Amino acid sequence: MNHINFQQIGGFPLETETLLEVQKAYSIFNAYGKAMGDKVIVSGCTVVGSNVSDGYIYLNDELISFKGGTLQSKIYIKEDVQNVEFADLVTKPVYYTRYATFGNTTNSIDWADFKRIDPILTLMSRMDELEKTNAVFNSGLGSVWWRGTLASIPDGWEEDTTMRGLVPVGQQVGDSNFNTLNATGGSKTQSLTVGQLPKHTPKWKWSKGVKFKTESAQDGTGYIDQDDGYHNGNSRDIDRYPIEEIGNNESHNNLQPYRVGLWIKRTIS
Repeated sequence: MNHINFQQIGGFPLETETLLEVQKAYSIFNAYGKAMGDKVIVSGCTVVGSNVSDGYIYLNDELISFKGGTLQSKIYIKEDVQNVEFADLVTKPVYYTRYATFGNTTNSIDWADFKRIDPILTLMSRMDELEKTNAVFNSGLGSVWWRGTLASIPDGWEEDTTMRGLVPVGQQVGDSNFNTLNATGGSKTQSLTVGQLPKHTPKWKWSKGVKFKTESAQDGTGYIDQDDGYHNGNSRDIDRYPIEEIGNNESHNNLQPYRVGLWIKRTIS
């Protein structure tokens, strides 16, 4: 680091060049501000009610003090100049004091654009948590549910197209449907088989006056004359005769109540 050795005997020549070097030394602080970014609250500037305290901000490559006051929507850079009388009795501008404060001028800036930065240790702690999160996702956590639009998926994420139209289910080793990781199955509709129908006794139906032959006829003729149109079908061979067909062979809805969204996955390791 550059430095000046003032501790020498013989009378140090304190010239204006020496003071200029001192000024250069503290101007290096502006370089540190670039690491934080533009329009940043470095310290102070605490809002209490309708007032803002003094502090420091970084703006346009300059670390500058902020003089607080009543909260307003705009700030600007002000420069106060102090004149000093020289040895030749001529008064000249010497001390230039720059600071930011509230006010609306031609070159004012929106106060809402300024962001407060956290201390470096806090940021490091957050980075550690993010790295742990990445490690979890990269080790197999998989996709997460996203209720926003495809265009609003945040940076570092993308849609997991392999999950389109699917819902997740936990692995069950003893169940052949769910024992294999990443297996898929199920259907949106289902047609019942005969074996899936509930047990029931059908009612036979025919047109009024039609006679059906049966060995168990009670009138001695060998026929049943069913005028009321229905019979319970309890004779031995009544199942040889047709009944009225019902149903349209349509599949029923097999979907649980649902909400449509997106599955998204990490793209940054």
